[in-house]
Amino acid sequence: MSIVAVVKTKPENVLEDYRKVMELADYKKFLPQKNETILKLNLSWSLYYPACSTQPWQLDGILKTMTE
Repeated sequence: MSIVAVVKTKPENVLEDYRKVMELADYKKFLPQKNETILKLNLSWSLYYPACSTQPWQLDGILKTMTE
């Protein structure tokens, strides 16, 4: 069964909202801290393109949540 979580966000609280959406999706059940996890950035080109690249705040929010 798939789990989908949606949180409406604003720029000023996007990092906390990443935590919220990950917790709603029960991410620890699927990514236990005891396991090593690799995050792959989506960098299709050598230049940053907003529609094609991992947004910096996405990576920041996910890393902060997973390392705390």
